[in-house]
Amino acid sequence: MGTTVKRDLLIQFLAASMAPVPTTVAATTVGLAPSPEALAAVDVLLLLSPEVTATSDGWVTSADTRDRRIPAALRAYAEAHPDKHIFRGAAALGHLPAEDQMTEQQLRELLSSTGEFQLLANGMIKRGRK
Repeated sequence: MGTTVKRDLLIQFLAASMAPVPTTVAATTVGLAPSPEALAAVDVLLLLSPEVTATSDGWVTSADTRDRRIPAALRAYAEAHPDKHIFRGAAALGHLPAEDQMTEQQLRELLSSTGEFQLLANGMIKRGRK
């Protein structure tokens, strides 16, 4: 399988995933053994791809839809405040435009699909991993 085909498969896989994808998972998805060389090659390939962004938990496609911008905003807030394991949703999402705002139920469903964060009953967000 050529590099272009593997890159396209990686981008498609990342786009379908709502949660960040670790390099090892991305490599095995396209049929590469998780050797240090293969993982480094996947990292370089994704790092040079403008469609994807690296996070502390793995790779995500660039935020281009509301369902991607909201988790991206939460990740950015969480990375900027690593000492906070629970934080106000309004603090992390307040800067987003009105068309990106969701109802509590929509936000709860989105967050449950990623597993990264959990919406608590009081409007607080709890990190789901780490």
